[in-house]
Order: sequence, then C-alpha cells, then structure tokens
Amino acid sequence: MCIRDSIWGRAKNPWDKTRTVGGSSGGDAGLVAARCSPLALGSDVAGSIRIPALYCGVYGFKPTTRRITLEGHSIAGKIQKIGNLSVVTCVGPIGKCVDDLILFMKCFFDEEMWRRDPYIPRPVSYTHLRAHETGRNLVCRLLLEKKKHN
Repeated sequence: MCIRDSIWGRAKNPWDKTRTVGGSSGGDAGLVAARCSPLALGSDVAGSIRIPALYCGVYGFKPTTRRITLEGHSIAGKIQKIGNLSVVTCVGPIGKCVDDLILFMKCFFDEEMWRRDPYIPRPVSYTHLRAHETGRNLVCRLLLEKKKHN
C-alpha cells in the first residue's frame, strides 16, 4: 500500500526509501522510526497500526475497540457516509519501544476519561481482588513448556 498526500507526497520508509511504510498509519510509523516524533496515535481496523509498525521497525498496539476514546477522531470517505456499524475503528499507539506503548496507554487510562466519553469502559483496579474461597491475593502465572532436544 502506498501512502500519498497531495501536500507532502509519498510517505517513504526511513530504512529503505524504495519501500512502503505499510498502511494508513504508515506516515506516523515512519516518523517514529526516523525519530521525528516520539509517539504517534494511529487508527486500526485491519492492521493499519500493526503492519506499518512492522514495516518501519517500530512497535504498534491495537487495543480493544473503544478502550481509547475516539473523541476528536474522524472517519472520512464512504464509511462515514454509509455508516459502518459492524467494524469499529480502534485507535492505538505507535512507539519506538514497548515501554513507550505502556507509558502511552497509562496516560489514556485516566480515572476521569470514562466521564468524558461514555463509550469507553471505566478503569478497574485489579489490585484489591482476592480469591473467593481462600481470601488470598489473586496471582496470574504463565507456564512455559521447555522443549527437549534429542
């Protein structure tokens, strides 16, 4: 996919000018990769954050739909005119490293954000949860299976 703008021209991959930046949020991914911007907010329906992040060597994250407010975000073209109710645009961060994405998401998990946009879920704190039967703190663990080499 080629990203072209009538003002700025074609968005170019910062690592190889002959290659594409990969999608509708590709300009942002290219700017983050080239260190022209520390973070970017992209929109995603079918990979428009994740694919450009991959092509440009940065990180992108598509949160659950409506996890980040869509206030101030507009959808142009035919989709807006016909009203696409089945596929909802999602916004998410593009950053140079995973820590950038974590910081970005923490900023959007503001306690008062849900009051400004009634469509996003109210933040829930999981630190006070306890196991029902034992009364002990809840612990989540990931078990990794080691592969045996013969």
